Amino acid sequence: MTAEESLEQLFDHLHTINRAIRSGAHIEGVAPITRVQWMILRHLHHKPGSTIGELAQRLDVKPSTMSQMLDRLEKVNLISRSKSAEDSRIRHVSLTATAEGMMHTMWAASRSRLQNAFDQFAPDEQQHLLTLLGRLAGNVTNG
Repeated sequence: MTAEESLEQLFDHLHTINRAIRSGAHIEGVAPITRVQWMILRHLHHKPGSTIGELAQRLDVKPSTMSQMLDRLEKVNLISRSKSAEDSRIRHVSLTATAEGMMHTMWAASRSRLQNAFDQFAPDEQQHLLTLLGRLAGNVTNG
């Protein structure tokens, strides 16, 4: 197998895993959301009150593009925006109670799916996989 074929296979596997994890977005009672919306909501779940600029930087888009994405999420009552107390030009973004509930449901379904797949590995294989993925993540982000 060539290096290019190996890289293509890695990409395909990562994409398949990501898609399977996100399939929780299509569980009963939860409105389907896009991959980018999932990333925004997940970020806000971990870092409530993020600014539009921080979100735009995280997803590598322009702040104006992020504002449009947030407009859609606000329209369906998944996020709320509030003015900064220090600078009225800055808007902080937070999840609504509806989004928090949805994230909990989606994460539980995704976690269950991932846990079932991960449990198919022996404990030493799990640790080895985590070590390799950690190294890969570090290599990708550092250079």
